Amino acid sequence: MKRIILIAAIALLCAAIPAHAQDAHPQDVSATGAWQGTLNVFGTSMRLTLRVASDEKGALTGVISSPDMGVGGTDVSGVKQKKTSLKFDIPAYNGSFEGKISDDGQTILGTWYIGEQTLPITFKRLSSAPSPAASATRGPRAGAPESAADPKSSPTTVTPKIPVVEDIWLGTYQTPSGSKINMRLHVSHDANGALSVKMDSINEGVNGIRTSNASMTDTSLHFEIPEAAITYTGTLNSTHDEMTGPFSRSGGAQPLTFKRSGPAAPKSPEVPASK
Repeated sequence: MKRIILIAAIALLCAAIPAHAQDAHPQDVSATGAWQGTLNVFGTSMRLTLRVASDEKGALTGVISSPDMGVGGTDVSGVKQKKTSLKFDIPAYNGSFEGKISDDGQTILGTWYIGEQTLPITFKRLSSAPSPAASATRGPRAGAPESAADPKSSPTTVTPKIPVVEDIWLGTYQTPSGSKINMRLHVSHDANGALSVKMDSINEGVNGIRTSNASMTDTSLHFEIPEAAITYTGTLNSTHDEMTGPFSRSGGAQPLTFKRSGPAAPKSPEVPASK
């Protein structure tokens, strides 16, 4: 009889343990709030800030921004949370994200999907939502802020700014392992002749990677991305619509050819309105 009672007690104890563990597991962790993670592209760290909000009906919405790329806010869609799973789409970059919220609700361990590329990223909850940079504007790619006119200043004759034409160059970099990464260069000169070169990694959906030490002559273009140990020097052909040169990354070099795809629409000069 005592044996029967002991077996019954053990059975009840074993049945109670999973139930208790299930009750202790947080099933209602909320994804709402501000999160920040770091995406690694070409060895360059790109900070991303994710803000998730809930409306009165409980539907989730989200906005993602990047202080490193000057992107002030890009809407995400299809934000869905099921227990600790979080998913959303990024239409502006033709991408998506899937992640799992930790039991304590402080981190989201997930994957950023862009085309056939997958990039790991971990978001950490912020105590307060950071304000977008003043120079950042909404959208996948941001430009510089416009200076506000001083209403107290007297009307003066202003020479219109020269339109800035941005040349677009496309190339495909093949890694030593055989993977292909599509790249896009934005090459422009401002009204004072200063050269600007920015690079997009199309596969990863990362735009506006800043370069340094950029220089351009009639025969070549050079730029560097020190954070990723990248340098490129391309030799222009006679018609200036193609350039080829070594793309060096972390000590290794691969030949890379960029082809001009045509200039982007010039930025309109600012002409003050007559009073």
